Amino acid sequence: MQTNKNTIQKELENRIIRLERELEIEAALERVRSRSLAMHKSEELSKVVQALYKEIFGLGIDIYYINISTDFSIIENGMNIWMAADGRDYLQKFHIPYIKHSNYLEHPIIKRFIKALKNETEFYTESYSQRLKNEYFNSLIENSDLKNTTKERQDNLYNAPGLVRSVVKSKNSILIIDRLQLEEFSKEEEEIFKRFGKVFEQAYTRFLDLQKAEAQAREAQIEAALEKVRSRSLAMHKSDELQEVVNTVFTNLKVLNIQIDTASILLLSEQNADLNIWIGIESDRGYSTTSIHVPEINDPDIAYFSEVIKTRKDLFTKSYTYEEKNKLWNHLFKHSGFKIIPDERKKMILDAKSYIISIALYKNTGIQLIRYSGLPFSEKENETLQRLGKVFEQAYVRFLDLQKAEAQAREAEIELA
Repeated sequence: MQTNKNTIQKELENRIIRLERELEIEAALERVRSRSLAMHKSEELSKVVQALYKEIFGLGIDIYYINISTDFSIIENGMNIWMAADGRDYLQKFHIPYIKHSNYLEHPIIKRFIKALKNETEFYTESYSQRLKNEYFNSLIENSDLKNTTKERQDNLYNAPGLVRSVVKSKNSILIIDRLQLEEFSKEEEEIFKRFGKVFEQAYTRFLDLQKAEAQAREAQIEAALEKVRSRSLAMHKSDELQEVVNTVFTNLKVLNIQIDTASILLLSEQNADLNIWIGIESDRGYSTTSIHVPEINDPDIAYFSEVIKTRKDLFTKSYTYEEKNKLWNHLFKHSGFKIIPDERKKMILDAKSYIISIALYKNTGIQLIRYSGLPFSEKENETLQRLGKVFEQAYVRFLDLQKAEAQAREAEIELA
């Protein structure tokens, strides 16, 4: 009788423990749901990823980090990875490319992952020795943004005795949980991962909706800016009003919030690669322009710039090294109208550690954007630049027509006199 009572008591205690654990898990999931519902901008997805890692870690599960993989619908393009680790403090986004013709694709971890994607496998767990783990991470660090991680973090990856990994695949996202040792996840832990994967998929779906709404709002903003330039160009009745169109271009570049340090309009020659560059200067009264003449560059080391102008490349982007930048600018300071700019400005340009340009070119004109921050221009930013450049090219053709009509009218006045 006593034995049965003890058994019942033990079973009751176990039920209470299981219930408490379930309540703990559900509370953790709810906190992730709440964080995703609190998203009002797509950029806040990073906070959801942080919350996800914090909650899994807070359940007492021994993990080193989690990866959230997105944008993997076309395997050949690689994927984006959110990596969270160190309790809650570390979060980084990386891009892992699809590395063709390499041992990377033959590694068991990658082969298993690609097979799971193709077969729509929703969950699997795997375990790897220290050697296989290190071969995998070595390839990733060499061929992706992971090379930017600290040496201490890389050493932690390499020194760990092994790798146990659980992968939860949903329609739009993949949750990967890594343990840097050979102790496998329990069945309870695997079930918990599946539930967190489902909750993050819901969050990511919300992120996609926000991203779509933001893209629509951005498109409306861009189209409004382009329309202002079109309207101002159509309002030109004299060629000297082109200055107002140029000011409208510079003003709307600022309205579009494209991060730039300098913007300029290039007026191109049909005979050679000479340039007249209009640089926008902002003041309390709006924008004014300074016009600078740059003759065709024949220096063998930087003649590519004139070649770009001659061939009218639709889009030219370049990230300069410190030495490349200074070679170009020292030439311009010596052999072009840039020699007149203040010494303080020259020093700022020469001291800058980074120099990135993006130029959209057309038959008569071009628009150039410059950054010193080291941040490359995105594909969308370059697309906006090209659209703005195309509208200004149309305005400049109207300017040329007005200029021609004014010259003819002046000639008629002279003949009449």
